Amino acid sequence: MKKFYVTTPIYYINSEPHIGSAYTTIIADVIARYRRLSGYEVFFLTGTDEHGQKVLNEALTRNINAQEYCNIMAAKFIKLWKDLELTNDGFVRTTDENHMRAVQEFVSRLKENGDIYKGRYEGWYCIPDETFWNEEDLKEGKTCPECGREVKWVSEENYFFRLSKYNDPLLKLYKENPEFVQPDFRRNEMLKILESGLKDLSITRTSFNWGVPMPDDPEHVIYVWVDALINYLSFFA
Repeated sequence: MKKFYVTTPIYYINSEPHIGSAYTTIIADVIARYRRLSGYEVFFLTGTDEHGQKVLNEALTRNINAQEYCNIMAAKFIKLWKDLELTNDGFVRTTDENHMRAVQEFVSRLKENGDIYKGRYEGWYCIPDETFWNEEDLKEGKTCPECGREVKWVSEENYFFRLSKYNDPLLKLYKENPEFVQPDFRRNEMLKILESGLKDLSITRTSFNWGVPMPDDPEHVIYVWVDALINYLSFFA
């Protein structure tokens, strides 16, 4: 029997479930049901993204600890999927111990491969988007180009992933395999990014502690976007 794996983005829990999260998960559910009817062995995964400064800040505004806040919010997503009679086979939470172990193992392997090094990161940081921006990207008044909120200058020691090392191999892969990234406009977008050159990526933070600790250096927590993306593998670890 052929296997088919369908996922949703895992939902950030700094706010309540909403029509957008329901819409996305319903579409994934439709795909999962169709594939099952077509004879596939399907696994349908969804879940919640529970680390990062936004989550910590939201918990503090409610005068509860971060884990308690995560438990409350994750339960709301689980209840919504049940009320909508969705057929997900798994629900991953990034505060689950098995997920956190998998993230640490993933980062440890990158480090052993020489893909991670320590350096200093400086830049304009948007807390709501959890994104660094270059000076030229900012809107007037030092505001985030995505959400319009004020950014702050951050300078801290971080670990970096040598993303630039993979620029040419990725460019070759996408050019030689046109179907690898779909639809076409996304493939073209990726090609433009790669042709301009990838920069190494900051993957840890030291300004807060709500996250997966960096292996062998617990003063650093792994950046939430790195942590979150491992969920598609960690559920099966």
